Amino acid sequence: ALRCTWRRLAGPTHSVDRFKALRPVIGERGFLHLMQVARDGIPSLYHGDRRRRRQLPLMSARAHTAAFWAKTWELITSGRVLLLPESVASDYDIVSSPVGATPKHDAHGVPTGEHRFFHHLSKEADHRNVNRDSDKAGHGQVFYPTVRALVRRVLALTFVYPGSCILVNMFDVNGAFTQVAVRAADVDHFATDVPCDLPTEVVAVGAASLPSSQPEVV
Repeated sequence: ALRCTWRRLAGPTHSVDRFKALRPVIGERGFLHLMQVARDGIPSLYHGDRRRRRQLPLMSARAHTAAFWAKTWELITSGRVLLLPESVASDYDIVSSPVGATPKHDAHGVPTGEHRFFHHLSKEADHRNVNRDSDKAGHGQVFYPTVRALVRRVLALTFVYPGSCILVNMFDVNGAFTQVAVRAADVDHFATDVPCDLPTEVVAVGAASLPSSQPEVV
């Protein structure tokens, strides 16, 4: 219901116009797949056990739960994270995976005192592993540019635009994963259990298929 409401307000997460522009490049089959994603969200292709699994933060994150909630608050207030008390979550088939934390470093490798949080979907617990129990091949290949390919691209552009200074930008992907549109039926296994300053523990359920300009669920 939340997702349907946000779609009416802000439209789908993915731009259908951009998908149409890719149509000549990716072919009809790829285009139809993207249109399905725009309509329903990305299916996780998870085939594992969906019964309730409870997972608290990893040791690396247990001392930083306050920072975790501060980082997550923006997602909570924008509707992209839905919080459930354990008393409610225990009644649903929610597969939780733990969050962990790793220290951040500046450009010189010096620790900044801050931490980067990650959702450990590969954690093996109760004979379940969300990443392992998902059909990766079914999602197709993901291509990342290599350093060699980038160098070749820069060299090619210097010949096309002689005398120009060719620059390569590096962008921060902070928040990128909170923009991934997941099919509503698959949100139940993108969750985590994190203690907070409330009378009861809270489960953050990741409902990632809401407009990029607005919400998602942990």
